[in-house]
Amino acid sequence: MTGTDSGFPTLTLRHGDVLAVETLDGTMPSLQKPIFQELGLIMPLVRREPDNRLGKGELELDLNGRVIAKIPVADAYGAIGEAVKAHAAELMTAELVEYYLTKLSSTSPRLVAEARQRVGAAAILSFLQGKLREQKSIRGLAGLLEELLGTA
Repeated sequence: MTGTDSGFPTLTLRHGDVLAVETLDGTMPSLQKPIFQELGLIMPLVRREPDNRLGKGELELDLNGRVIAKIPVADAYGAIGEAVKAHAAELMTAELVEYYLTKLSSTSPRLVAEARQRVGAAAILSFLQGKLREQKSIRGLAGLLEELLGTA
């Protein structure tokens, strides 16, 4: 699963110069773990593209074709992390829900089957997006499905 697969969100980091890319070499992989630990969200791969419109030391973060942040290279790590958190719900897609449910079904097959049958994948997606909009973690998916089923 990558951010470039069909149905998965795409993050693109546009940069104005080569120095910006060299500065960011360790930034994206080092953001993946804290984002997952805090929100339970698998961060998509980030594509990097040069952009002549951007000046030296300037970056743009694009989510699915829409600029969500303009960032100076000096603030890249924190600013990219905050932009991803602010748009976490947009990173949760039906395909990612399916991935999470498939993984959970290996340890909790009855719970996943009941959730699929009673509320369906679309309601699960909406529920998880709501949690992410509130900046709440979706890491404990089994507990979240139980919560959802309790209200269904």
